[in-house]
Amino acid sequence: MTLPLQLQATLLAGLSLVVLSIAVYAVRTGVPPMPTSPRGRNRILSLIPPDCTGNILDLGCGWGTLVFPIAGRHPQNRVIGYELSPLPWFLCRIRKWITPRENLRIIRGDFWKSPCSDAAVVVCYLDPSQMPRLEKKLSSELRPGTLVIVNGFAFPSWKPECIHQLSDFYCSRVYVYRVSTWKAEP
Repeated sequence: MTLPLQLQATLLAGLSLVVLSIAVYAVRTGVPPMPTSPRGRNRILSLIPPDCTGNILDLGCGWGTLVFPIAGRHPQNRVIGYELSPLPWFLCRIRKWITPRENLRIIRGDFWKSPCSDAAVVVCYLDPSQMPRLEKKLSSELRPGTLVIVNGFAFPSWKPECIHQLSDFYCSRVYVYRVSTWKAEP
């Protein structure tokens, strides 16, 4: 069965807009919306203490592959996911509507412009080019004791508390930092 030409054109135009939207925001933010791998997600979830108190922030929550499991595992915490790109944000909002999480807030906004000072835990999976800037932001805003878990790319001058090597296709790493133990490399 062949679709009518007008429907084909509409579908192609819609798909083109989706791809263009993702590309524009990837260029604007410097980070494409990449989902956290299942192994990365499981490792990060295991690193957030079950008795954690305070807000948990996911900076650049993308498609929600990490922020939804965090909210499910930590119902006592307020979990906030920031996403600037409209399509991943919209899909997260639909997912939240389908699978409600009372403690989860998905914000379409630029986390660079949002304070992180009330976070107990910060997680992120960003492009390595963003890490120096994020290091400066978090250094100036986070309180001692705040846990920072980074998927994939290390901060340039912070010394991690530990590094977890994943046995995935990319041999990814998860870096764990705690504000009180940050030390710049010599």
